[in-house]
Amino acid sequence: MDRVGVAPLVRNYHLFYTCVANSDPAIRKAVRDLGRFPSQKEIDRVIDQFCPEANDSYTMRTHQNIFLGTLDEFVQRLKKEGVELSSFNDVIGRVTNSLAQPAGGGRLTQDVLSKIAEILSEAGNRRVVATESLLRQLQENRNEVDALRSELIELRKIANTDSLTGLANRRAFDDKLSQLMGQKTHFVLLLADLDHFKQINDEHGHAFGDQVLKAAAQVLRKSMGDDIFLARTGGEEFAAIVPDASPDQAFRIAERLRLSMQANHVRKNKEDVAVTISVGLAQSRSFAASNDVYEAADMALYQSKHAGRNRVSGHVSANEITSDNRYRLYSGTDS
Repeated sequence: MDRVGVAPLVRNYHLFYTCVANSDPAIRKAVRDLGRFPSQKEIDRVIDQFCPEANDSYTMRTHQNIFLGTLDEFVQRLKKEGVELSSFNDVIGRVTNSLAQPAGGGRLTQDVLSKIAEILSEAGNRRVVATESLLRQLQENRNEVDALRSELIELRKIANTDSLTGLANRRAFDDKLSQLMGQKTHFVLLLADLDHFKQINDEHGHAFGDQVLKAAAQVLRKSMGDDIFLARTGGEEFAAIVPDASPDQAFRIAERLRLSMQANHVRKNKEDVAVTISVGLAQSRSFAASNDVYEAADMALYQSKHAGRNRVSGHVSANEITSDNRYRLYSGTDS
């Protein structure tokens, strides 16, 4: 941001984070096209196109203003209703006093009763009209708030979803990982990376590469349970958070993913293109911070790549081994 002369505003940080964490070529091109020293107006146009959920974006400010305006109308209406109710209570109080203590201490005459009935009728009618008006206003406010709530939920969903695969994106993954580590919840982190993906892009084109990524996301969904959090964390890398799993259980899940990916060729014209995946595992209980467990899984993933790809490697902490090798390597072919 400093290099291209972008002001350190919250919404600008949001845009550049989204650009780095999201491999969507459209947003990357839009950011590149801003060039050096773009105006804030130019930046805001890109923000509202690709991440309108950013704090202080035009879209969010508009939603907030509408929401605050609706609340202000509601509060003002309640204040008015309070005044009208106070007036009605005052009328009822005066009538009650008149009934309890007739003028001159005598009996209530027909004229007095008629006057009291007239006052009560008028006050009651005004109260009914005011109540009906309040109910209509409340319904209008409720409809507006419901609509805004739905839009805000949709914006949050968009903000946390990878547009290509439909999985959670890197932002949502970072939030989930930090949340679970803060709660000291036990889980196993799987990092998976498609093998030779650059070669696939170079040989078959980026459009086909996108098909491969979508197919990989489908294999992930089919291989994992509903309780497993799935994300595309960038490029050809995916992540899965497996709750309350032992290393052996997590390995079996990862191995099922690896075999499913190996068997799931992606068709281009009349050609079937083989795609494989490498996986690294790490247990959360071995680490205190989310960055540490991520780095451990990433190192295990690197070990899978280094050992020949298309395999699963599990991280082993220093106190679990006696040799210099900090990894336990699994493979569908050799160990």
